[in-house]
Amino acid sequence: MDYNEIVSNIIAKINEEPNEFSHYNALYAVCENISDVDEKYKATNLLKECCTEGIFNKVKIAEKLSELFRETLLLEARGLRFDSYMQYIELNREPSKRFWLPRRNQLLPVVDAIQDLIDDKLDILAVSLPPPNNKNNLIFVCGNTRFRFFNVVKFFPAKFAPL
Repeated sequence: MDYNEIVSNIIAKINEEPNEFSHYNALYAVCENISDVDEKYKATNLLKECCTEGIFNKVKIAEKLSELFRETLLLEARGLRFDSYMQYIELNREPSKRFWLPRRNQLLPVVDAIQDLIDDKLDILAVSLPPPNNKNNLIFVCGNTRFRFFNVVKFFPAKFAPL
């Protein structure tokens, strides 16, 4: 099935009727049913963009769109998107206590490399950053202390065989 055409049709409907929540919900349902991880990630990114536009433009359904954005992050996190996982776990945290979102721009290249490790595009990852970049906190978050190397088995056990 060609999901790209379905997604683009739904986005066109969203652009025509931005206050109709059923269009956003339909796009979310399509995203849930896409089996290819890359296609799903593209579709969920489009859904997040539509939700963000609606929230910033203060459409009538902004509160529902905020909840849908949250659900979309969770959907991506379940689909092995480490950046989405990090964003999702901090949604209810006080802004002053957040780790990921304030440092996201600096740490995103490292997380993209970790994502490549998760997606089997890399076999080994070595990170070398100057001290004030919080890489130790990031390594602690995604590392397994018993083995002291990047080990994302802790977060995604179904994807990897037991050690």
